[in-house]
Amino acid sequence: MFAPKANMMTGMMNWSGQQGVYPRTIADTLGEWDRLRQETDAKRAGVSGRNPEITQLRAYILVAGMRFERETGDPFALVEKMLWTPEEGIFLQELHLERLDASAAAFGIPYDHHKLRTYIQKQLLNLEQPTLLTVHLTLRGEMYLFTEPFTSTPSSSPIQLILASTPLDASYPILYHKTTDERLFHRFHETHPNCDAVLLWNKRGEITQTTIGNLVVELHGELITPPVECGLLPGTFRAELLNTQKIRERPFRLADVPACGRAWVIDSIYKWRETQLI
Repeated sequence: MFAPKANMMTGMMNWSGQQGVYPRTIADTLGEWDRLRQETDAKRAGVSGRNPEITQLRAYILVAGMRFERETGDPFALVEKMLWTPEEGIFLQELHLERLDASAAAFGIPYDHHKLRTYIQKQLLNLEQPTLLTVHLTLRGEMYLFTEPFTSTPSSSPIQLILASTPLDASYPILYHKTTDERLFHRFHETHPNCDAVLLWNKRGEITQTTIGNLVVELHGELITPPVECGLLPGTFRAELLNTQKIRERPFRLADVPACGRAWVIDSIYKWRETQLI
Protein backbone atom coordinates (compact mmCIF):
# COMPACT_ATOMS: atom_id res chain seq x y z
CA MET A 1 0.00 0.00 0.00
CA PHE A 2 1.33 3.41 -0.89
CA ALA A 3 0.60 6.59 1.02
CA PRO A 4 1.30 9.97 -0.63
CA LYS A 5 3.83 12.34 0.84
CA ALA A 6 1.69 14.91 2.57
CA ASN A 7 4.18 17.73 2.13
CA MET A 8 4.30 17.19 -1.65
CA MET A 9 0.86 16.16 -2.82
CA THR A 10 -2.70 16.89 -1.78
CA GLY A 11 -6.13 16.20 -3.16
CA MET A 12 -5.48 12.54 -3.98
CA MET A 13 -8.60 10.82 -5.28
CA ASN A 14 -9.40 7.58 -7.02
CA TRP A 15 -12.58 6.89 -8.89
CA SER A 16 -14.19 4.84 -6.13
CA GLY A 17 -14.14 7.97 -3.98
CA GLN A 18 -11.53 6.70 -1.55
CA GLN A 19 -8.60 8.87 -0.55
CA GLY A 20 -5.09 8.34 0.68
CA VAL A 21 -3.54 5.16 -0.74
CA TYR A 22 -3.04 3.12 -3.89
CA PRO A 23 -5.15 -0.01 -3.36
CA ARG A 24 -2.75 -2.62 -4.79
CA THR A 25 0.71 -3.19 -6.14
CA ILE A 26 1.35 -4.51 -9.64
CA ALA A 27 2.45 -7.85 -8.25
CA ASP A 28 -0.98 -8.30 -6.61
CA THR A 29 -2.86 -7.97 -9.88
CA LEU A 30 -0.95 -9.88 -12.57
CA GLY A 31 -3.87 -12.07 -13.61
CA GLU A 32 -6.38 -9.25 -13.67
CA TRP A 33 -3.98 -6.97 -15.53
CA ASP A 34 -3.57 -9.62 -18.25
CA ARG A 35 -7.32 -10.05 -18.57
CA LEU A 36 -7.90 -6.30 -18.78
CA ARG A 37 -5.07 -6.00 -21.28
CA GLN A 38 -6.76 -8.55 -23.56
CA GLU A 39 -10.09 -6.73 -23.31
CA THR A 40 -8.37 -3.44 -24.11
CA ASP A 41 -6.65 -5.01 -27.13
CA ALA A 42 -10.05 -5.93 -28.54
CA LYS A 43 -11.44 -2.42 -28.07
CA ARG A 44 -8.54 -0.06 -28.77
CA ALA A 45 -8.13 0.66 -32.49
CA GLY A 46 -4.68 0.09 -33.86
CA VAL A 47 -3.39 -1.88 -30.88
CA SER A 48 -3.40 -5.67 -31.10
CA GLY A 49 -2.29 -8.22 -28.53
CA ARG A 50 -1.09 -10.36 -31.45
CA ASN A 51 1.54 -7.77 -32.38
CA PRO A 52 4.79 -9.25 -30.98
CA GLU A 53 6.47 -5.85 -30.62
CA ILE A 54 3.58 -4.48 -28.54
CA THR A 55 3.43 -7.64 -26.44
CA GLN A 56 7.16 -7.44 -25.79
CA LEU A 57 6.89 -3.79 -24.72
CA ARG A 58 4.03 -4.54 -22.32
CA ALA A 59 5.89 -7.47 -20.81
CA TYR A 60 8.96 -5.30 -20.34
CA ILE A 61 6.98 -2.49 -18.72
CA LEU A 62 5.21 -4.90 -16.38
CA VAL A 63 8.49 -6.40 -15.18
CA ALA A 64 10.15 -2.98 -14.94
CA GLY A 65 7.20 -1.64 -12.95
CA MET A 66 7.26 -4.56 -10.53
CA ARG A 67 10.98 -4.12 -10.01
CA PHE A 68 10.55 -0.39 -9.43
CA GLU A 69 7.87 -0.96 -6.79
CA ARG A 70 9.89 -3.66 -5.07
CA GLU A 71 13.08 -1.61 -4.96
CA THR A 72 11.61 1.80 -4.07
CA GLY A 73 8.33 1.11 -2.30
CA ASP A 74 6.70 3.69 -4.60
CA PRO A 75 3.92 3.00 -7.12
CA PHE A 76 4.72 2.70 -10.82
CA ALA A 77 2.40 4.80 -12.96
CA LEU A 78 2.17 6.97 -16.02
CA VAL A 79 2.36 10.64 -15.10
CA GLU A 80 1.13 13.92 -16.52
CA LYS A 81 1.94 17.14 -14.68
CA MET A 82 0.01 20.23 -15.81
CA LEU A 83 -0.06 23.87 -14.75
CA TRP A 84 -3.35 25.68 -14.19
CA THR A 85 -3.48 29.46 -13.92
CA PRO A 86 -6.50 31.78 -13.76
CA GLU A 87 -5.29 33.48 -16.95
CA GLU A 88 -4.64 30.45 -19.17
CA GLY A 89 -6.47 27.56 -17.57
CA ILE A 90 -4.52 24.29 -17.97
CA PHE A 91 -1.59 25.01 -20.25
CA LEU A 92 -1.51 22.54 -23.17
CA GLN A 93 -4.13 20.31 -21.53
CA GLU A 94 -5.03 18.40 -24.70
CA LEU A 95 -1.39 17.71 -25.58
CA HIS A 96 -0.86 16.33 -22.07
CA LEU A 97 -3.92 14.09 -22.19
CA GLU A 98 -3.17 12.95 -25.74
CA ARG A 99 0.30 11.89 -24.60
CA LEU A 100 -1.26 9.99 -21.70
CA ASP A 101 -3.66 8.30 -24.14
CA ALA A 102 -0.74 7.29 -26.39
CA SER A 103 1.29 5.82 -23.53
CA ALA A 104 -1.76 4.00 -22.14
CA ALA A 105 -2.37 2.49 -25.58
CA ALA A 106 1.27 1.45 -25.92
CA PHE A 107 1.22 -0.20 -22.48
CA GLY A 108 -2.27 -1.69 -22.94
CA ILE A 109 -3.70 0.15 -19.93
CA PRO A 110 -7.51 0.16 -19.81
CA TYR A 111 -8.89 3.47 -18.58
CA ASP A 112 -11.78 5.84 -19.22
CA HIS A 113 -10.22 9.00 -20.61
CA HIS A 114 -13.60 10.74 -20.75
CA LYS A 115 -14.04 10.23 -17.01
CA LEU A 116 -10.56 11.61 -16.40
CA ARG A 117 -11.26 14.75 -18.40
CA THR A 118 -14.60 15.25 -16.64
CA TYR A 119 -13.04 14.83 -13.23
CA ILE A 120 -10.25 17.30 -14.00
CA GLN A 121 -12.79 19.90 -15.08
CA LYS A 122 -14.71 19.46 -11.82
CA GLN A 123 -11.55 20.03 -9.80
CA LEU A 124 -10.85 23.27 -11.63
CA LEU A 125 -14.01 24.80 -10.15
CA ASN A 126 -12.30 24.89 -6.76
CA LEU A 127 -9.08 26.57 -7.90
CA GLU A 128 -8.22 30.22 -7.46
CA GLN A 129 -4.42 30.38 -7.42
CA PRO A 130 -1.86 28.81 -9.82
CA THR A 131 -1.90 25.08 -9.21
CA LEU A 132 0.01 22.01 -10.37
CA LEU A 133 -2.24 19.08 -11.29
CA THR A 134 -0.57 15.69 -11.49
CA VAL A 135 -2.35 12.67 -12.96
CA HIS A 136 -1.15 9.15 -12.12
CA LEU A 137 -2.43 6.23 -14.19
CA THR A 138 -1.41 2.81 -12.91
CA LEU A 139 -0.94 -0.26 -15.10
CA ARG A 140 -4.23 -1.53 -13.69
CA GLY A 141 -6.07 1.51 -15.00
CA GLU A 142 -6.52 3.24 -11.63
CA MET A 143 -6.49 7.02 -11.92
CA TYR A 144 -5.37 9.53 -9.31
CA LEU A 145 -5.28 13.30 -9.30
CA PHE A 146 -2.90 15.26 -7.07
CA THR A 147 -3.00 19.02 -6.66
CA GLU A 148 -0.52 21.38 -5.06
CA PRO A 149 -0.14 25.17 -5.08
CA PHE A 150 2.33 26.46 -7.64
CA THR A 151 4.44 29.15 -6.03
CA SER A 152 7.79 28.56 -7.69
CA THR A 153 9.40 31.21 -9.86
CA PRO A 154 12.31 30.35 -12.16
CA SER A 155 15.69 31.77 -11.26
CA SER A 156 17.08 34.56 -13.42
CA SER A 157 20.42 32.72 -13.44
CA PRO A 158 21.07 30.20 -16.24
CA ILE A 159 20.68 26.52 -15.44
CA GLN A 160 24.12 25.04 -14.87
CA LEU A 161 24.36 22.10 -17.26
CA ILE A 162 27.09 19.47 -17.37
CA LEU A 163 27.68 16.86 -20.07
CA ALA A 164 27.04 13.27 -18.96
CA SER A 165 30.19 11.19 -18.63
CA THR A 166 28.52 8.07 -20.08
CA PRO A 167 26.01 7.57 -22.92
CA LEU A 168 22.32 6.85 -22.65
CA ASP A 169 20.82 3.66 -24.07
CA ALA A 170 18.18 4.95 -26.49
CA SER A 171 16.51 1.51 -26.60
CA TYR A 172 15.34 1.90 -22.97
CA PRO A 173 11.51 2.07 -23.35
CA ILE A 174 10.88 4.19 -20.24
CA LEU A 175 12.68 7.13 -21.89
CA TYR A 176 9.76 7.69 -24.25
CA HIS A 177 7.02 7.77 -21.60
CA LYS A 178 6.58 9.96 -18.53
CA THR A 179 6.35 7.69 -15.48
CA THR A 180 7.05 7.72 -11.76
CA ASP A 181 10.29 5.81 -12.44
CA GLU A 182 12.92 8.56 -12.67
CA ARG A 183 15.80 6.52 -11.27
CA LEU A 184 17.82 6.80 -14.48
CA PHE A 185 17.85 10.59 -14.22
CA HIS A 186 18.59 10.44 -10.51
CA ARG A 187 21.65 8.31 -11.19
CA PHE A 188 23.00 10.88 -13.62
CA HIS A 189 22.45 13.60 -11.00
CA GLU A 190 24.25 11.53 -8.39
CA THR A 191 27.21 11.13 -10.73
CA HIS A 192 27.31 14.90 -11.38
CA PRO A 193 26.17 16.55 -8.13
CA ASN A 194 27.66 20.00 -8.75
CA CYS A 195 25.20 21.14 -11.41
CA ASP A 196 21.51 21.86 -11.91
CA ALA A 197 20.99 19.31 -14.68
CA VAL A 198 22.87 16.82 -16.85
CA LEU A 199 23.01 16.94 -20.64
CA LEU A 200 22.43 13.44 -22.02
CA TRP A 201 23.70 11.77 -25.19
CA ASN A 202 23.23 8.36 -26.76
CA LYS A 203 25.59 5.63 -27.92
CA ARG A 204 25.68 7.15 -31.41
CA GLY A 205 27.08 10.36 -29.97
CA GLU A 206 23.81 12.30 -30.47
CA ILE A 207 22.53 14.79 -27.90
CA THR A 208 19.12 13.73 -26.54
CA GLN A 209 17.72 15.83 -23.67
CA THR A 210 18.53 16.97 -20.16
CA THR A 211 17.61 15.30 -16.88
CA ILE A 212 15.01 18.02 -16.17
CA GLY A 213 13.48 18.70 -19.57
CA ASN A 214 13.78 18.81 -23.32
CA LEU A 215 16.56 20.79 -24.99
CA VAL A 216 16.53 23.55 -27.60
CA VAL A 217 19.77 24.96 -28.98
CA GLU A 218 20.69 27.73 -31.36
CA LEU A 219 22.82 26.17 -34.11
CA HIS A 220 23.76 27.86 -37.40
CA GLY A 221 21.00 30.42 -36.98
CA GLU A 222 18.22 27.93 -36.22
CA LEU A 223 16.47 26.82 -33.07
CA ILE A 224 16.59 23.04 -33.08
CA THR A 225 15.69 20.15 -30.80
CA PRO A 226 16.77 16.50 -31.10
CA PRO A 227 14.31 14.05 -32.70
CA VAL A 228 12.49 11.67 -30.35
CA GLU A 229 14.27 8.69 -31.94
CA CYS A 230 17.53 9.87 -30.36
CA GLY A 231 16.12 8.74 -27.00
CA LEU A 232 13.97 11.31 -25.24
CA LEU A 233 10.54 12.10 -23.83
CA PRO A 234 8.24 13.80 -26.36
CA GLY A 235 7.50 16.83 -24.20
CA THR A 236 4.24 18.73 -24.63
CA PHE A 237 5.81 22.21 -24.81
CA ARG A 238 8.32 20.80 -27.29
CA ALA A 239 5.37 19.51 -29.37
CA GLU A 240 3.67 22.92 -29.25
CA LEU A 241 6.83 24.69 -30.41
CA LEU A 242 7.21 22.20 -33.26
CA ASN A 243 3.55 22.53 -34.24
CA THR A 244 3.85 26.32 -34.39
CA GLN A 245 7.17 26.05 -36.28
CA LYS A 246 9.10 28.01 -33.66
CA ILE A 247 11.68 25.22 -33.49
CA ARG A 248 12.50 22.26 -35.71
CA GLU A 249 13.85 18.75 -35.22
CA ARG A 250 17.38 17.97 -36.23
CA PRO A 251 19.94 15.52 -34.81
CA PHE A 252 23.11 17.09 -33.49
CA ARG A 253 26.13 15.40 -32.05
CA LEU A 254 28.63 15.92 -29.30
CA ALA A 255 30.96 17.44 -31.88
CA ASP A 256 28.34 20.13 -32.60
CA VAL A 257 28.12 21.36 -29.01
CA PRO A 258 30.97 23.91 -29.28
CA ALA A 259 29.22 25.48 -32.29
CA CYS A 260 25.94 25.98 -30.42
CA GLY A 261 24.98 29.48 -29.40
CA ARG A 262 22.33 29.86 -26.73
CA ALA A 263 20.58 26.80 -25.26
CA TRP A 264 17.41 26.29 -23.24
CA VAL A 265 15.72 23.64 -21.15
CA ILE A 266 12.02 23.66 -22.06
CA ASP A 267 8.94 22.18 -20.37
CA SER A 268 5.27 23.01 -20.00
CA ILE A 269 5.63 24.32 -16.44
CA TYR A 270 8.52 26.79 -16.74
CA LYS A 271 8.56 27.04 -20.56
CA TRP A 272 11.99 28.49 -21.56
CA ARG A 273 14.95 28.37 -19.14
CA GLU A 274 18.32 29.40 -20.46
CA THR A 275 21.27 27.12 -19.73
CA GLN A 276 25.02 27.38 -19.41
CA LEU A 277 27.29 24.41 -20.08
CA ILE A 278 29.93 24.06 -17.37
